Amino acid sequence: MRSDIAFLTACDVVAAGADHVAVTGDLTNAGLPDEFHEAACWLDALVARAADRASVVPGNHDAMAEGTWAAGAAQLGLGGPLYPWCRKLGPIALIGLSSALPSLPLLATGTLGEAQISAVEAMLAGAAAEGLARVVLVHHPPGETTSWRRALSDRDALGAALSRSGVELVLYGHNHRHETVRIGTARILALGAPAASAAYGTAMEPAGWHAIAIEGEPGAWSVTVTLRRLQADGRFEDEWTHRYRL
Repeated sequence: MRSDIAFLTACDVVAAGADHVAVTGDLTNAGLPDEFHEAACWLDALVARAADRASVVPGNHDAMAEGTWAAGAAQLGLGGPLYPWCRKLGPIALIGLSSALPSLPLLATGTLGEAQISAVEAMLAGAAAEGLARVVLVHHPPGETTSWRRALSDRDALGAALSRSGVELVLYGHNHRHETVRIGTARILALGAPAASAAYGTAMEPAGWHAIAIEGEPGAWSVTVTLRRLQADGRFEDEWTHRYRL
């Protein structure tokens, strides 16, 4: 992890005036206390200790051993939230899932389990009844974008639940690159986030982040996504902007 680049990314997010920051996991490499301390400093740079302005779900690197994420969440000031959780931000409901759990060597799989999937379906139905735009956060890709060694084991069950209940947008991490996929029978829009700490000019995509604006009303939501990308001179620039009708 290049912490200097991660802080450059944080500075660009702050300069853009983001209302809320969604982090889809892998704040650390091995879930060590020193790494969580650095991640806490990074979150502080993003939202200046305003915990209500950031929503975080864990990645597999944050849960390398039993209890790692619970301890790390306390260091991050998250209080070890239960999953799924739902946060209402004006006309938007953010719903967080945890797919992170310790896995065998050479594997980086994730699992949600029946209880989480059932609970998120109920949360989505409740948010729809309130006329909210629903955004789900999860670390592992909900679509077929990675090998079985790194996949979400119950992604088909998640896709079926999301298709039944309806959801406007899914945000995920894990692959450390920008991706746009459609999932479930409802062809739900899902966006994979680039890494915040990847150097320019390596095999990985350089650091980036999505600026997302959701507008409209129930039945007629739209989302505008701008990919901000690290350049060779250390600045961030808009790479592209797309508008989706949901």
